[in-house]
Amino acid sequence: MVREVDQLNEIKSKLADVHADVLAKLEQVRGEVSPEGQQAIDEITEALSSFDEEIGDADGSDTPAGGEGPTGINPDEQPTGGEGPQPTV
Repeated sequence: MVREVDQLNEIKSKLADVHADVLAKLEQVRGEVSPEGQQAIDEITEALSSFDEEIGDADGSDTPAGGEGPTGINPDEQPTGGEGPQPTV
Protein backbone atom coordinates (compact mmCIF):
# COMPACT_ATOMS: atom_id res chain seq x y z
CA MET A 1 0.00 0.00 0.00
CA VAL A 2 1.30 3.43 -0.95
CA ARG A 3 1.99 5.64 2.01
CA GLU A 4 0.02 8.86 2.38
CA VAL A 5 3.15 11.03 2.21
CA ASP A 6 4.23 9.32 -1.01
CA GLN A 7 0.88 10.09 -2.60
CA LEU A 8 1.03 13.72 -1.48
CA ASN A 9 4.60 14.09 -2.74
CA GLU A 10 3.48 12.71 -6.09
CA ILE A 11 0.71 15.32 -6.25
CA LYS A 12 3.18 18.07 -5.30
CA SER A 13 5.55 16.96 -8.05
CA LYS A 14 2.78 16.88 -10.63
CA LEU A 15 1.61 20.37 -9.63
CA ALA A 16 5.12 21.75 -10.01
CA ASP A 17 5.34 20.11 -13.44
CA VAL A 18 2.00 21.55 -14.54
CA HIS A 19 3.00 25.00 -13.26
CA ALA A 20 6.23 24.91 -15.27
CA ASP A 21 4.42 23.59 -18.35
CA VAL A 22 1.81 26.37 -18.20
CA LEU A 23 4.47 29.08 -17.93
CA ALA A 24 6.48 27.55 -20.78
CA LYS A 25 3.42 27.30 -23.03
CA LEU A 26 2.42 30.89 -22.30
CA GLU A 27 5.88 32.12 -23.28
CA GLN A 28 5.81 29.93 -26.38
CA VAL A 29 2.59 31.48 -27.70
CA ARG A 30 3.19 35.04 -26.48
CA GLY A 31 4.48 36.23 -29.86
CA GLU A 32 1.55 34.67 -31.72
CA VAL A 33 -1.29 36.42 -29.91
CA SER A 34 -2.86 39.85 -30.12
CA PRO A 35 -2.01 42.62 -27.66
CA GLU A 36 -5.15 41.64 -25.75
CA GLY A 37 -3.94 38.05 -25.68
CA GLN A 38 -0.55 39.19 -24.42
CA GLN A 39 -2.28 41.12 -21.67
CA ALA A 40 -4.18 37.95 -20.71
CA ILE A 41 -0.89 36.02 -20.67
CA ASP A 42 0.59 38.67 -18.37
CA GLU A 43 -2.42 38.36 -16.06
CA ILE A 44 -2.15 34.57 -15.94
CA THR A 45 1.58 34.77 -15.27
CA GLU A 46 0.97 37.32 -12.52
CA ALA A 47 -1.70 35.08 -10.96
CA LEU A 48 0.70 32.12 -10.96
CA SER A 49 3.41 34.28 -9.37
CA SER A 50 0.98 35.50 -6.73
CA PHE A 51 0.07 31.91 -5.97
CA ASP A 52 3.77 31.07 -5.57
CA GLU A 53 4.26 34.03 -3.23
CA GLU A 54 1.17 33.18 -1.19
CA ILE A 55 2.14 29.55 -0.72
CA GLY A 56 5.86 30.21 -0.48
CA ASP A 57 8.20 27.37 0.28
CA ALA A 58 5.90 25.75 2.81
CA ASP A 59 7.69 22.41 2.70
CA GLY A 60 11.25 23.70 2.36
CA SER A 61 11.74 21.95 -0.98
CA ASP A 62 13.00 25.11 -2.70
CA THR A 63 15.96 25.33 -0.32
CA PRO A 64 18.80 22.81 -0.51
CA ALA A 65 19.30 20.65 2.58
CA GLY A 66 20.72 22.74 5.39
CA GLY A 67 19.54 25.94 3.69
CA GLU A 68 22.93 26.46 2.10
CA GLY A 69 24.39 26.13 -1.33
CA PRO A 70 27.08 23.58 -2.15
CA THR A 71 29.83 25.88 -0.86
CA GLY A 72 28.33 26.31 2.60
CA ILE A 73 27.34 29.87 1.76
CA ASN A 74 23.72 30.92 1.86
CA PRO A 75 22.83 31.75 -1.78
CA ASP A 76 20.31 34.38 -0.65
CA GLU A 77 22.97 36.52 0.99
CA GLN A 78 24.19 39.29 -1.26
CA PRO A 79 27.76 40.53 -1.07
CA THR A 80 28.13 44.05 0.30
CA GLY A 81 31.06 46.42 -0.02
CA GLY A 82 33.11 43.94 -2.02
CA GLU A 83 33.27 41.55 0.91
CA GLY A 84 31.73 38.64 -0.97
CA PRO A 85 29.18 36.21 0.48
CA GLN A 86 29.36 35.58 4.18
CA PRO A 87 29.21 32.04 5.60
CA THR A 88 26.03 31.24 7.49
CA VAL A 89 26.28 30.34 11.12
